[in-house]
Amino acid sequence: MVRNVPDAEELFQQTAITLWDKFPSFEPGTDFEAWASVIARYKARDFLKSKARQSARFSDEVIDVLASDRLLSADNTDSRLLALEDCRKKLSAKDQQLLSECYQQDSTILEVADRIGRPVNRIYDNLWRIRRTLLACIRRSLASEDYV
Repeated sequence: MVRNVPDAEELFQQTAITLWDKFPSFEPGTDFEAWASVIARYKARDFLKSKARQSARFSDEVIDVLASDRLLSADNTDSRLLALEDCRKKLSAKDQQLLSECYQQDSTILEVADRIGRPVNRIYDNLWRIRRTLLACIRRSLASEDYV
């Protein structure tokens, strides 16, 4: 819903804080993902409105469609997660290490770049390539019905 990674990271952080603050209002036994998605949708709307200086932004209707599509696809989450895990294991050791550094440890991309001595934009480029590779692998796996 946002145009660049730093904005996506900022929006994610804002959403996580809001979810944490509002967690006492979550009703156990109800659909957590749906509850969290509604909050995320509103955070995205607020974030995009605050960034109105950008030349292009999604309308509230587009945000609603994107969020609805996300909820409709939630049924396939388990299959996709299994496929993701298998596909991740097929990556090179170097790519697996980068994913671990960026997603499993409590580090920002900037900290990872500093730690491994590579430019931040190179890290983002590598992550984009890895995500694209994983997506293609997941699509192939799901198409072959290994996870259905």
